[in-house]
Amino acid sequence: MNEESIKERVDNFQKGFHETHREIYETLHDNQNPHTLFIGCSDSRILPDQILQSVPGEVFMLRNVGNMMPPFEKRQDYPSPVSSMEYAVKVLKVEKIIIKGHNDCGGCATMMMDPEILKDLPQTLRWLELGPKLEDAHRYNLKGAKSEAQTMEWLNILHQMEHLRSYPWIAELEQQGKLEILGWYYHIAKGELFQYSQEKGFFPISI
Repeated sequence: MNEESIKERVDNFQKGFHETHREIYETLHDNQNPHTLFIGCSDSRILPDQILQSVPGEVFMLRNVGNMMPPFEKRQDYPSPVSSMEYAVKVLKVEKIIIKGHNDCGGCATMMMDPEILKDLPQTLRWLELGPKLEDAHRYNLKGAKSEAQTMEWLNILHQMEHLRSYPWIAELEQQGKLEILGWYYHIAKGELFQYSQEKGFFPISI
């Protein structure tokens, strides 16, 4: 994408989408009231607003490599993602948290490789330590995975959901029925979404 095409896209946004949704943007001038916190991968192939068909003000976004959330005991080591989650839950009062992984996830694939591969990317290596180990898969109902890669991608979603529930205020709100935590898996090429349940494992859903 060159500079000219960026300018054209911005111009198209201002004259198109923004103009069409001007009333929504005007109501959002001084505040926001999103209903969902979306924790997703930074992968450029993932466009959450398109998947959710959301409009401005509906979804608070947190994206990083591997759709991770540090556990409670490591919150001070990773203040950026934790502060986003904390703000969404405590201040914005979101009603749902979606952790969404996807197929062909580079972060999950790297978690299964020799750490020596990332010797020149020390911060990435440290970040990926927040992921699970493949041998943890036996703890969950993960029947139906077509490969070790998919098993790891599914497993990572559940691992990060556990990390979320390690925060006392998250666990309390979920137990009170004031907060719902969902694990989603997205197939890029097919556009398919799957949701996890303890009874069914990952099952297809439509939005």
